[in-house]
Amino acid sequence: MNIIPPQNEGRLRAAASGVLPNGKPVVVNADGTVSVVDESTSYSVVTTKAEYSANNVNGQVSVYDTNSDRVVIVFRDSDTSNHGTAIVGTINAASITFGAAVVFENSHSNLFGITFDSTNNKIVISYRDEGDSGKGKAVVGTVDPSDNSISFGTPATFNSGSTFNTSAAFDTNTGKSVIVYRDGGNSNYGTAVTATISGTSISFGSETVYESADTRHSGIVYDSNAQKLLIVYRDDGNTGRGTALVASVSGTSISFGSAVVFYSVDNGIGPYDIRTVYDASAQKVVIFWDGAVAKKGLAIVGTISGTSVSFGDLAEADGNQTQLADGRIFGGIEFMGSVTFDTTRNKSVFSYRSGADSFGYVNAGTVTGTKYLI
Repeated sequence: MNIIPPQNEGRLRAAASGVLPNGKPVVVNADGTVSVVDESTSYSVVTTKAEYSANNVNGQVSVYDTNSDRVVIVFRDSDTSNHGTAIVGTINAASITFGAAVVFENSHSNLFGITFDSTNNKIVISYRDEGDSGKGKAVVGTVDPSDNSISFGTPATFNSGSTFNTSAAFDTNTGKSVIVYRDGGNSNYGTAVTATISGTSISFGSETVYESADTRHSGIVYDSNAQKLLIVYRDDGNTGRGTALVASVSGTSISFGSAVVFYSVDNGIGPYDIRTVYDASAQKVVIFWDGAVAKKGLAIVGTISGTSVSFGDLAEADGNQTQLADGRIFGGIEFMGSVTFDTTRNKSVFSYRSGADSFGYVNAGTVTGTKYLI
C-alpha cells in the first residue's frame, strides 16, 4: 500500500478525531487524498483514494461532523502561501466526494488542532498563525451539507505568545472545547484553555498551565464515560517521559489531576507523534506513539477514575524490524499517523509510515481488559 501519513516540520502532523459515519474510519494521506478503510477485520487494504487537493498540502487534521454527517479536513496549502484551508467531504460507501476548499486564515498557518462541538454543531480549529508572530488562534466553522461547503467566523487569539503543537477536544458534559498547546512565550510550558462558542464567535477562559516544564507532542481526548479529558504529552522537563493527566472543566475554568508517567524513555529519547483515541466499547483511552530510536510503534490503555488515570501493559503496535550489521535498527513504525475508533468492529484504527519501506500502512487493535491487542 502507499498510504503515507503526512509530515509537518520534520514530524508527522495528522490526527483523526471523533467517530466516522457508519463506524467507517478514514485515513488522510500526504498526497492530498483521503481513503476509506475497507471493512475487513485485518485492515490490510483500503478502498480507492479520492483527491481533495491537487496542491502541495501539509499539516492535515480531520474530524467528523455528526450533525451534517460530513468529514472536515484542515490543511496548510503550500501552493497558496501556506494559508489555513478546510474542505468538506461526504462518505458514500467506499468513496468520498468533496466540496470546494475554503481559506479560513489568509496567512501562513500550521500546527492545527480540530474538534466538533456537538452542542452548537460547529467545527473548532486551533492553529499557530505564522503571519501574526506565531500567536495561537481558533476559528469556528459551520458545515452546509447541501453543497459540502464550510463557512467561518472571525479568528480569535487564545495565546498571544509563540504557540506550538495545538490539539483540541470537545467536552460534551460541559459543552466546552479545550485546546492544549506548548506556550513558547512562557518557557514552553504545557498550557490549556477552554473555548466557548456563541454563534460563529469563539471566546476563551484563562490560560492554565498543566505542566511547568518544556512539553512536546501534546494531545487531548475526551472520555465520555468518565466525563473527563485526558491530556498526554512528552515531558522534556522529566527526561522526555510520556506523561498524562486528567483535566476537569467547570464553567470556563480547567483543573488537573496529578501527572502520571505512562512511558519512561526509549534509549534516552522519549515518545514522538503521540496520538490518542477513546474506545467507546471498552470505555478506555488508548495512547499511541512512535518509540523514536527503536522505531517501534507503541500503545497503552488508560483508565480514568475521578481525577486519576492508570495504565495497563505496554503493547507493540508494529514490531517489524531488522537489525543491520552496524547495529542500526531498520523497520517498524517511523511516523505514527491518524488514529480513530471504528464503531462497527469496536477497534481503534491507526495509520503509520513504516521505517522498513517508507510505505504507509493501516492496522487496528482491540482493547481487552487494560491491554491493547493487534
